[in-house]
Amino acid sequence: MYVSGLYEKINIDGLEWNTFTIVTREGNDLMRKIHNNPKNLNRMPVLLSQDPILDWLAPTNKDDPTEIEKLKLDFFQPSPEDSIITHTVAQLKGKAGMGNRPEAQEEYIHLDLVLEL
Repeated sequence: MYVSGLYEKINIDGLEWNTFTIVTREGNDLMRKIHNNPKNLNRMPVLLSQDPILDWLAPTNKDDPTEIEKLKLDFFQPSPEDSIITHTVAQLKGKAGMGNRPEAQEEYIHLDLVLEL
């Protein structure tokens, strides 16, 4: 899965900082059911298919409104629901947390959670 991000080197008070953010958009119907935090409703990363990755990575003039609008039209469209496969996973943090290990991606059935997708 490829997600869109923005990267920039900036200079603050003589120190160089590398900054990065994942670009998000309104979630599709599937992600609205999963990513349902009341503080950040209906949000998901902008997903990229493999074909346009080089276009996404190409430099863009951030001061050119035409280029920015083209990016929005080309990349900020909802991802088709059938392009995402989902399953529940075990808790990552806390006493019972698994942590960031490969096993964390394995499906885990939460008996107290019923989610109709």
